[in-house]
Amino acid sequence: IKMGTEFNIKVYATDSAKTTAIINQAWARIDEVNQLFSDYIQTSELARIDAQKGKSIKISDEFAYVLRLSLKYSKASYGAFDVSIGALSRLWRRSIKMNEFPAKDKIAAALANIGYKKVKLNGNTLTLPDGVLLDFGAIAKGYAVDEAYKVLSNAGLKKSLVDGGGDI
Repeated sequence: IKMGTEFNIKVYATDSAKTTAIINQAWARIDEVNQLFSDYIQTSELARIDAQKGKSIKISDEFAYVLRLSLKYSKASYGAFDVSIGALSRLWRRSIKMNEFPAKDKIAAALANIGYKKVKLNGNTLTLPDGVLLDFGAIAKGYAVDEAYKVLSNAGLKKSLVDGGGDI
């Protein structure tokens, strides 16, 4: 279980000792991606950004790359995909955990803080208005799958499959 879902790595190889070491590197890469984008890990880069809302903050190259992709997809989908959905997704996550429907005023407040156009990215400098929360759940798992596969492929394990919650 990684990033809140089941991950599986399957490979075809003849050298099991070497293969095990490479698979462990792929698992480590998934953990690295999670350390960037998790809103559950208090030391993640996303948590560091959340703690400094309303300020311009320097972000890592990798975080900026995935954020740029997210903003690109947000724009291409006219906001149907929106990386700034964090306020609403966290409200619903809490409501599910508490087994209660969120209050209408809390839903309205969360909706007021959503909108990918509010996210300002200039190079590696990110500025978010106070209240805007990012949520990479829709893209980080797929990115982690891609990154884990790169580890396997670059090590010569071309006959491999990485599955992250259905993202293959």
